[in-house]
Amino acid sequence: MNTRDIPVFESAFSEFVRGYDEEGHLLFENRTALVAAFAHRFAQTDFSCELVNRIFHSKGVIDKERLFLSGKPFKEIWIYMEVTDNHITMFRYLHQQPLSD
Repeated sequence: MNTRDIPVFESAFSEFVRGYDEEGHLLFENRTALVAAFAHRFAQTDFSCELVNRIFHSKGVIDKERLFLSGKPFKEIWIYMEVTDNHITMFRYLHQQPLSD
């Protein structure tokens, strides 16, 4: 589970990271925009994220993550991330699936 530590989260990304939605539209053009967009999640004390599976790919990884609110899973997401010099330089949401009770 994550610790909602913004500096640790931020340190994983390149200063010029690019983030894309499932259709390939640009969501975040740099680390500052990414962190600002996720700040509300870090403020939610009942939010957490769990890494379920990681597949190593030629330039990066594909992660399957499960998102929780108040200890209950509400969504699974798959994200492709390219990594250079130990920093995420690009990521793209591949799939998002709401979970039902």
